[in-house]
Amino acid sequence: MVLIGLAACGQAGEGLGEIETYPNAPWSMDGASSFLFKPGAVNDGSAGDGALVISTASLACGDLGAEIEPSGLAQRGSGLFFHLSYSANRAADSALPAWNGLFITGGGTDRDDRTSRSLSVSGWTKNGVYAIAGTGGGEAWVRVDQGRDGTFRGEFASEWWTGSFDAVMCSASGSSEDSPADTGSAD
Repeated sequence: MVLIGLAACGQAGEGLGEIETYPNAPWSMDGASSFLFKPGAVNDGSAGDGALVISTASLACGDLGAEIEPSGLAQRGSGLFFHLSYSANRAADSALPAWNGLFITGGGTDRDDRTSRSLSVSGWTKNGVYAIAGTGGGEAWVRVDQGRDGTFRGEFASEWWTGSFDAVMCSASGSSEDSPADTGSAD
């Protein structure tokens, strides 16, 4: 495995992480400085979604807007946009959102807690927004090791990039997280 760029990040943006860009990548993520996680408006413990956003531009939670989509970021450096969703086999509001676990393109179900998790990946660069995985692109995965109490930490890999993240957890409204219970995990 050839290492083009490994960047310890967080100096200019929010969150921390590191990314390895593979030689065949369509653009470099070297120098990524923003690692943010924004939950969708409805995450009731039974089902929900959110986005892990990694950018070479300095971004804050307020820059992500009300919707969870990469199109509003296309003019802000280059980046990766991981859309994560889950469906748990439990009643709404009976537990915190099910973030901890493995999200893969094509989806999968955890044998232990019977939670289904899926992933799609987009990216943006100066030339526009592109589907990378999960929507006709290659395969990718995100493993969330800690997704509660204001922490969103784990690892990811795709055909062109791999790395780790300790993302700032934003609120669904776009500000930095005020109440970690809204985006926590009981897993």
